[in-house]
Amino acid sequence: MSGRACRTALLPLSFVCAAFFATSARAQFEEPDTIPRFSIGPTVEVVFRGVRGELRGGAGNVSFGGGPPVGARADYRLTRTLAIGAAGSWARLNEKLESSISTSTGPGKLTQWQVSGELMLKVKPNIPGYFILGGGVRYMIPDGDDPGDYWHNAEAFTDGVGVLGAGVELGSRRRRTFKFDFRLYLVSPSDQLDIETKSVSLDFALGLSLMFRL
Repeated sequence: MSGRACRTALLPLSFVCAAFFATSARAQFEEPDTIPRFSIGPTVEVVFRGVRGELRGGAGNVSFGGGPPVGARADYRLTRTLAIGAAGSWARLNEKLESSISTSTGPGKLTQWQVSGELMLKVKPNIPGYFILGGGVRYMIPDGDDPGDYWHNAEAFTDGVGVLGAGVELGSRRRRTFKFDFRLYLVSPSDQLDIETKSVSLDFALGLSLMFRL
């Protein structure tokens, strides 16, 4: 993870932390029974992906690049301070090899499917900020089966994922709300033939959701 990416991720994190001390959105003042408990909506994330491991032979570090994950999530409010959520997303990825002198992109493409479950905890009911704790899996599917096109295995593999983060509700109303989230994904890369994988790879993600309360 470059220093620039880390600084970029810290700015929204500071905003999220400050939201815990901000005044509540209008919906927060409504009687809790008038706000629907279940919500669902589309999501999009910008992900700063970390190093997954080193190519055997010391040629460089391997990581993923590519487009943002898009998907959907569903949340259910158990109490005024605790909610549970489930999310799924899709993304198109490529491989990157970074050495001390250059960065190259592999010819092969992959599709990532991610499924996760989360707990969202508020410090106080009238504060729109919340903390996130959860976990899930990522299912990676290479487009082709030619090992020469990939540094990873040229067959589907699965990574385990832990989730830590924080978020805030923006423009909250009785029937809809926006959610701005910061997540730290603790990825456990699966074993690869040509890569000495790390025990944990860190991804930073900034996410936005439009949730419709039903």
